[in-house]
Amino acid sequence: MYPGSMRPRGGGWNSLSNNQKIGVAVVGLLIIYALLTSSGGGPLGNLLSPSRLMAVALIVFVAFPVHEFAHAFAAVHLGDDTPRIAGRYTLNPLVHIDPFGAILILLTGFGWAKPVMWNPRNVDIDPKVASIIVALAGPLSNLIMAALALIFYDTLAQIPLFGDMLGFF
Repeated sequence: MYPGSMRPRGGGWNSLSNNQKIGVAVVGLLIIYALLTSSGGGPLGNLLSPSRLMAVALIVFVAFPVHEFAHAFAAVHLGDDTPRIAGRYTLNPLVHIDPFGAILILLTGFGWAKPVMWNPRNVDIDPKVASIIVALAGPLSNLIMAALALIFYDTLAQIPLFGDMLGFF
């Protein structure tokens, strides 16, 4: 054993910054909200219903990766190879999933993916303009996915499980 190797790791609540404490409080409130508002049998209600699981899977395995890939695509095509080097220039959902964000989306309907890192100093245009383009790429991909979903809404709503799943949104 090395001297000091038996010291407890971390410092507990007091070692957290104010922002981290706020984050813990927000996550706790979201989980409490999910438990209080879920309907159906038991305290977790319909959290594990097939339609909700299908909706969450669609978000985690399609929407999140497309959104993050859009950020990476914009950065790479503006001249920054950071997303490509980091392995984020892909639609593979496993690369983009943040486990905590995925669990929270199941529990609360609110979640996130791992953000794509990029370097504005590596782009071929003005870094401020590049920042705007890269930042807007993700939400623009969400709007495109929503438009595509609206186009196919009537068809998908006729399928019972899809109809229930669409109620999640």
